[in-house]
Amino acid sequence: GKSFVITNSERAFDRPVGWIIAGKIGSRRDQIAGVEVAVAAPRGSDVERTVTMAICSWILPEMQLAFGDLPSKILIVGADDPMWRGGLSSPNSLYMHSSRPVISGNYTSTLVHELVHITTRIRDEKGFDWITEGLAEYYSTELLRRSGGMTEDRFQKVLEFMADWGKDVKTLKSRNSKGPRTARAVGFFHQLNTEITKRTDGANNLDAVVRKLMKQEKVNLNDLRSASQEVAGGELQAFSSQLLGAHGK
Repeated sequence: GKSFVITNSERAFDRPVGWIIAGKIGSRRDQIAGVEVAVAAPRGSDVERTVTMAICSWILPEMQLAFGDLPSKILIVGADDPMWRGGLSSPNSLYMHSSRPVISGNYTSTLVHELVHITTRIRDEKGFDWITEGLAEYYSTELLRRSGGMTEDRFQKVLEFMADWGKDVKTLKSRNSKGPRTARAVGFFHQLNTEITKRTDGANNLDAVVRKLMKQEKVNLNDLRSASQEVAGGELQAFSSQLLGAHGK
């Protein structure tokens, strides 16, 4: 196959630093919440460009309210087999295989999960993957709820599903947070959000914590605890969870 060399002597790193797509492609473009959004995939693929753009029109305004400034541009690249059957974000861009539902049967969303990674740009220290993955998965459903994409009853069923999926997880600390551990982290962040909201009489919630973490290069449990307690104005019961153990000390 052909290869392309991209050089730019004016930058420390050569562009591109995220996903790219080239060839015979079809695309949809729109301006949403100040973001230039492009959804692109090879012509004839099963990628649902219009549906993907519709979800962005629901979610990006909610992300702006929750997290503040958004990237000026976001590229969503889609493809069929033989590309990897998953989703993965990178700077200002993400990839999703056409087999991944925009919203799954359990009301989670790979698309929104990866958009949270892009918009928050939170990176974790080694062993604290559960923070970034748990936040992305929590907000993938919470932002759908806020945008009207699901009812309150459905949101509670999602939380119940997550709790059941992660019930056997004893600790959140791991090299890679996936499946049940990420589901268990969703429960932790829901508890944390609820406690902060009650402590501040609704003046603050987990959004304010995320905005603080976005200012840091990388985060660990101590960073999360410090930001949360600063927002709440005191110690929080969520951080006494056995799931954390000696994690972060």
